[in-house]
Amino acid sequence: MIAQLIQKGQLSYDTKLSQFYPKVDGVDKITVRQLLDHRSGIQMNETYPDTPLKTEQDAINWTLNHLDTSDDHGYSYTNANFVLLSGIVRQVTKQSYMQVLKARILTPLKLQQSKNYDQLTSRDAVAQGYQYEDGHDNQPQPISQGLLSSLPGTGSLYMSAADMARFQIALNTNSLLPQAAFKKLLTMTVEPEADESAYAGGWFLGDGYRMVHGSYNDFAWSFDSIIEMKSTGGSGIVLLANQSTDTDTQQLAENILKIGG
Repeated sequence: MIAQLIQKGQLSYDTKLSQFYPKVDGVDKITVRQLLDHRSGIQMNETYPDTPLKTEQDAINWTLNHLDTSDDHGYSYTNANFVLLSGIVRQVTKQSYMQVLKARILTPLKLQQSKNYDQLTSRDAVAQGYQYEDGHDNQPQPISQGLLSSLPGTGSLYMSAADMARFQIALNTNSLLPQAAFKKLLTMTVEPEADESAYAGGWFLGDGYRMVHGSYNDFAWSFDSIIEMKSTGGSGIVLLANQSTDTDTQQLAENILKIGG
């Protein structure tokens, strides 16, 4: 959605965060591109409220009140970057993040198995997280509703594997962005240091593929998700695990992808 706004001239990769949050120290040195690439210098522990936050703005305020900024612009993942990007979407469009997500992504692609955590009903089949505990597998490990409420743009959304696959295919078939705009989103603007990952616009970048690996660190060995797509868009894999084991999920996904060609 950020790339769509840039494509329409409503934003640029060089837009400073200070345009949206001028009261936060150091934001005059942080760009939209750095937020997308986790090179903003923002640091924030994965802290979350005991009870769910009531609104998206509450979630954004929670992040603003708990983050720190620095002059270190090496790659460093933090949820705060994408929460602030969801806030930028809100300010530019004058709509809620979820309204924009529905209008620009979910409805056009007919993603009917994608819902925010607070839109789920008893009729929705939602995967339960599990972990190995006290010598036993399959021990329920529910995700905190307070955590989910604090992560618009980076962790509050439930999707089926099929919907996630449709979204990835749409990116490769120019259904959401022109090819040149998508390529720019996935273009690194700085060379990674020796100990850093090649990362741009939400994806780890490899030789001929892009990949996302997501998990909830405070709920270790529970949900663990891998999405890997070949750069050509010819094939890919969505692997959504709800209990991690000794198996390397990334290697498992790559092995399955090789089998599928």
